[in-house]
Amino acid sequence: MDRDTRNLIDQLCTQAGMIMEDCSAAFLTTQAIDDEEIPRLLQDLAGEAAKVRDLVNAAIALSR
Repeated sequence: MDRDTRNLIDQLCTQAGMIMEDCSAAFLTTQAIDDEEIPRLLQDLAGEAAKVRDLVNAAIALSR
């Protein structure tokens, strides 16, 4: 693997980790969210999870 590819993989993983870190607080504090806000929060988290999936899949493709 060349240096540029490795650097890109590292950047993708860093971005995925930052998203996961931001989401973890929301997942751990759902008890503080009003019932009416839960569906929106879960939709937002699902969108963020999809971004993480896409970043990881890109890193996987580059690693091959």
